[in-house]
Amino acid sequence: MGRLSLTDLAYLLVTHREPTPSERRMLDTVLVALADHGLTPSALATRLTHTGAPEAVQASVAAGLLGAGSVFLGPTGDTAEFLAAILADAPERARAIQERAV
Repeated sequence: MGRLSLTDLAYLLVTHREPTPSERRMLDTVLVALADHGLTPSALATRLTHTGAPEAVQASVAAGLLGAGSVFLGPTGDTAEFLAAILADAPERARAIQERAV
């Protein structure tokens, strides 16, 4: 075994073999996406719940939502407040306003 990068080591620990160059690139891409979303409790709860029960997508979403709170709510809360403020101005035109805002 040669010198391993962190990506190589993570792959090795899961698959018990070193990654091919294309597998390494894919895992690097996944790790960057993970970093983009962060290691928040709600993101981890969602991912781990999905790992344990991939057939129950609703459970994964629920786990993530239940893990959202005042510290890690982030952009989701900002988006909800943004849409709520728009809808409060004209509830009778909610659908058109939502589509225009998004």
